[in-house]
Amino acid sequence: MGRVRGMAAGSRIATLVLLVSVAAAQDNVYMGQEYRSIDLTTRYFDGCKPACGWTGNFGKEIAPGFGPVRGCGPVKPDGTQDRVPDGAYSACSDGGTSYACLDTSAFTEDGQRYAFAAISLDTTGGPYSCCECYEATFSEGPMAGQSLQVQMINNGGFVNRPLMDLHVVGAGKGDNNVVSVDNSALDPAPYGGGLGKTGADSPPLFSAEDWGDQSGLWGRRFSRYNPPNDVSYAGGIASVCGDQTSCFEACDDLPWPGREMCKWEFADDGFRGASIPPATLRRIACPAALYSRSGCLLREDQDFLTSAPPAVDDDEEDQSSGEQPVEGGGGGEEGCEDEIWATNGATGEPERYTCEDYARWGFCDEDWMRGWCRKTCGTCGGECSDEIWEVNSSTGQPEEHTCEDYARWDLCGEDWMKGWCDASCGRCEQQVEVPAADVEGCTDAGADNYDQAANVDDGSCVYCDWPEVPSAGGACELAPVEARIASLEERVAKIEGLLP
Repeated sequence: MGRVRGMAAGSRIATLVLLVSVAAAQDNVYMGQEYRSIDLTTRYFDGCKPACGWTGNFGKEIAPGFGPVRGCGPVKPDGTQDRVPDGAYSACSDGGTSYACLDTSAFTEDGQRYAFAAISLDTTGGPYSCCECYEATFSEGPMAGQSLQVQMINNGGFVNRPLMDLHVVGAGKGDNNVVSVDNSALDPAPYGGGLGKTGADSPPLFSAEDWGDQSGLWGRRFSRYNPPNDVSYAGGIASVCGDQTSCFEACDDLPWPGREMCKWEFADDGFRGASIPPATLRRIACPAALYSRSGCLLREDQDFLTSAPPAVDDDEEDQSSGEQPVEGGGGGEEGCEDEIWATNGATGEPERYTCEDYARWGFCDEDWMRGWCRKTCGTCGGECSDEIWEVNSSTGQPEEHTCEDYARWDLCGEDWMKGWCDASCGRCEQQVEVPAADVEGCTDAGADNYDQAANVDDGSCVYCDWPEVPSAGGACELAPVEARIASLEERVAKIEGLLP
């Protein structure tokens, strides 16, 4: 109903909106000067829930509003996967129900390559650097001079050297396989985790019932890399194709949800068919393109993204006074002050940011900022009128009710009404004068059908108990379904503490 204020309903989406805008305003997202070397960059796709799906594998604090890396269920016939609880066991273990989510397969967006990976940065054991993000720059082969941004979602503790194993649909399966049952000579090893020792009873990520027999379609099971004698990568689709065209064709034989994801390994804007190139890693603040998919963000990244001020160009300074102009300023009218919610709806914690922060991040024009931070956002003054949102957020349908309805239902005092329906809610600095002519109606402001325009009481006042409201005939009747649903959602949201 209306709009939820603050950072919109305490959801991860609201936090993402904030961090995306802040990150976009920053030129430099490096979190340190340290560089780390990776000897091998391989690919894998075994269907298992990643190790960073458990909070016990974290050596650092997860940011408020986020969690460990998401786990998903098997791929359904419509190509989607259900989310599963964070604590669910991996399908590669006995009794497990959690699989890898397809949207953590590597991808390219707006010319930038992104990936999720198992990374082995040291061989001393856990806890892993779960959900840290890096810029990986390559120096050899088709990827020489190219880079990608990568988030660690799995451990690389299975080798005794620095390795980065990118999660790519269609890549090699390794010791684990809950992707599909393969009865071909390409994959003679048992189905399940640990070469069939666990998870043998778990249904496949792509079941034969929903996706048909896939024997031989996913390529060889194992990836072989034993430099310097064997420097070839021969796992998954890469083991059954030669050039980009034949590899694309092999990807097209897979179940359709994974076809385009599979092609990334061979595409020019993807990994270009590279084998096992070395790379150099540098720690970066995790980009929204990654943490919005994994659902995982570290507290140190969140603090970095929201604390570092965006760069200001020299030509933006006020040359006449030598002082920096106030960003998002304006206003300055007597009586116009900044107000901001007490609780951040995204974190559920006391608001730590200021009106100046939200203005600097470019949020002044957002609906949920309406009525807040008026001085800093320059929205003081102006003609007083009734304005209302176009779409009812509870129903997703065009708004059917008026400002007078919401005022009559005594909702003007709600945070999400701030800045809307100013005239009907009596928030105008100068109210419109009532015509001198007699206007009959209910003049009792405590009545449910109070008529602001009336100056002669005609005895029509009605006093209804919610969920009843006055009818056109002057009696009490049940409020519209939309209003009752909205009222119930409002109460539930307050109980759950989602609203400021």
